Amino acid sequence: MARRAEGPPAALPGAVHYPLPGVRVGLFSWLKKSSDGGQSESGGRGHVRISDPDVSAAIRKIDGSAASISAARKAVSASGMSNSERAEAYREIAAAVPYRNQRDNGDDGDVMCNMTSMAMSLNGLGVGADESSTQFENTLDARRKKSGLSRYDEDQRETLAENQGVDASTLRTPTFADGPAARAWYEKHVRPRLEAGQTATFGIEGTGFRHVIRLEWVEEKGLKIDDPFGRGVAKDAKGQVGYAALNEQKGQGGVGADDHMSWDQVAKLNSGKYVQLYGEKAQKVGKKK
Repeated sequence: MARRAEGPPAALPGAVHYPLPGVRVGLFSWLKKSSDGGQSESGGRGHVRISDPDVSAAIRKIDGSAASISAARKAVSASGMSNSERAEAYREIAAAVPYRNQRDNGDDGDVMCNMTSMAMSLNGLGVGADESSTQFENTLDARRKKSGLSRYDEDQRETLAENQGVDASTLRTPTFADGPAARAWYEKHVRPRLEAGQTATFGIEGTGFRHVIRLEWVEEKGLKIDDPFGRGVAKDAKGQVGYAALNEQKGQGGVGADDHMSWDQVAKLNSGKYVQLYGEKAQKVGKKK
């Protein structure tokens, strides 16, 4: 069966449009900023104090560069902290990864959610700051083309990630019966890996529309995400997809940063899809499921 390219949804009747034609824009309220001003929850268990001053100092020094993120991760690895402290350290590192906007990636920007979300996730491992004057997502895409890989195939993106010197694995999501089922699956299969220092992207699908988003953290009420396209992708009763607001087509900032997806919406949009995990070679991401 032919694959549908990731990108904005087709034009929908009665839609209000931003400058990009064909994207439905409406006030979808299920995606909301965290109430604490951007600091995520920690799976409902509360934040843990990091006792190692070297780790705390390294996290404070993160400036968005791959080098500073790598230094913080090395500090965590070298520490004798408890598992709960390590999980908190990796949560804070994940929150410090710079947001990337797919809509400023040139002519292909509106179909580069895959490369842009992967770029953020690899940044979270301390891999691939902007190289020379090229945005890292564009660098990844150039490497993909040179390798003859498809940006739309998650298995081939897994190969691309491995070509950057990291381990990668794709977990297939089941058909979720409801939000609680989605939460249970993520808490069992994904959250422990994030707490161990891995990073992730995940795929969603609506009517005639597929999209890839960076997964920052698994929280009590849903997923904390960085959507490279904008804020508020949702699925209404007819299965149609829309956005509350789109990113501008210039600069790396955007309204899709530090957003939130409820468990009910995860169940609707991520059923039968996948979560792709990335880790340092020593982390052994694991086999496909």
